[in-house]
Amino acid sequence: MLFQQEAGIVYTNVVRGVSNGIDLANFRYNLVEHYLRPFVWLVVPSLAISIRYIVFERGARQLIGLNTIGLFLFALATGLKWGSALNYFTEYTGLSCVLMADALWQLRNTQSDWANVGRVGLVLGFAWVVPLNAMNFNWGRTFAKPIDMTQYQQEQKVAQYVKDQLKQCPDCLIYSTLFNSSYLNAFLFRNCIVPQQDLVIGSAYKRRSFNYDDLDRATQDGRIQYVISRDYETEAPFSPPIYFSNYHPIKSLEGYTVYKYNLPAPPNLINRKSHLSK
Repeated sequence: MLFQQEAGIVYTNVVRGVSNGIDLANFRYNLVEHYLRPFVWLVVPSLAISIRYIVFERGARQLIGLNTIGLFLFALATGLKWGSALNYFTEYTGLSCVLMADALWQLRNTQSDWANVGRVGLVLGFAWVVPLNAMNFNWGRTFAKPIDMTQYQQEQKVAQYVKDQLKQCPDCLIYSTLFNSSYLNAFLFRNCIVPQQDLVIGSAYKRRSFNYDDLDRATQDGRIQYVISRDYETEAPFSPPIYFSNYHPIKSLEGYTVYKYNLPAPPNLINRKSHLSK
């Protein structure tokens, strides 16, 4: 039904929406250091077994071998783009576990020394890679220390101050430079622009994946009345940047500075009752 109505929507979102460019540094840090290296004892045997199944087996096992290698190469290739993460290897990891279990099942009636070595090696590899690394990635850090609420409480106070300022201009826009690991966009969701700033700043704006003309105008015409940053920042990480020379600081609290546009907000924003408050 979607294709019948507007095929261009599918192309814009499915193709251009994930056209983020190549980021080798991200690939090395997120995928090589946090997946390929710690999971090498799963990757190497699964690929070796896959090749064996493709060459020497027929039917279902050959298909599993093809699918395993195909998923690995697909995850590896798409992992080169900006914004890739460990979840790209989820399907490959699951199928690799099935593959290794099937390989162990084939060795169940074989009594040779090499078969015994294969059994022990696969069992140890599976026991080492899957549960231990899963614990390292998730549960270990969770139980290691209690959740620190300091940043949440600090940004809650900053957001409350900005909300009080917005009573005079309920439709004015806010730009928070803290696009990563911050609660401000959530606290001020009614007024904050580009809440998914990591995508915009990282690749989409530079590559012009979408039309950002109105966003460009908003950085210059006063619709973005407030900018929130940390105290030590001197320029918002935006393209084109929101220069702090167009703003003046009005409040500093909890390590954050709130800036206001140098000129009054446009009349259509100040005197208009916000549709969000209805």
